[in-house]
Amino acid sequence: MEKSKACTKCGHTKPLNDFYAKSKFKPKGFGIRVRPCKPGPRLQAYCKTCTKSGATAWLRAHPQAVLISRRKRAKQNALKAKLWANANRARRCEQDQRHRAKNPGVYAAYGAARRVRKARAQPTWADPAEIKAIYALAAQQKKMTGDNVHVDHIVPLKSKLVCGLHCPDNLRLVIGGYNSRKGNHTWPDMP
Repeated sequence: MEKSKACTKCGHTKPLNDFYAKSKFKPKGFGIRVRPCKPGPRLQAYCKTCTKSGATAWLRAHPQAVLISRRKRAKQNALKAKLWANANRARRCEQDQRHRAKNPGVYAAYGAARRVRKARAQPTWADPAEIKAIYALAAQQKKMTGDNVHVDHIVPLKSKLVCGLHCPDNLRLVIGGYNSRKGNHTWPDMP
């Protein structure tokens, strides 16, 4: 016969696997919670359903505390991720290459979406020959100097605050590292 236990919150008798597992913090058995601040029995065994419903109710009752906690955790995780990426740059590059090799369709879709954005962002008055000349100049400079030269959109094509045009006035040649760091987060006269 399967072992069972009564939930002290809902009163139903349920199998032990419906309670959270025993750990070093819960030495008396499955799902023990110590609540010394409330009158009644000190040891309470809540089933998973009651535990989750209680947690959900608390989250709904304290949205500001949840928001602050999530922001703090996101900030900490972003910092950890950045430190790890800097310490494991070669490993990260290998991971990216493996991911690209495994998911060529995803990256083809990214490229296609970018080409569509460029086409939509190119005004009718922009001279396509002039744009091609800028890209040709970047390729020539890359070939001559060996530097990783990118054609940068001064005002990004896609950003949360602004969308630039794909025209000669919005293009410039920059070193690849700078363009990658800049991303779509900065532009001149930024608010």
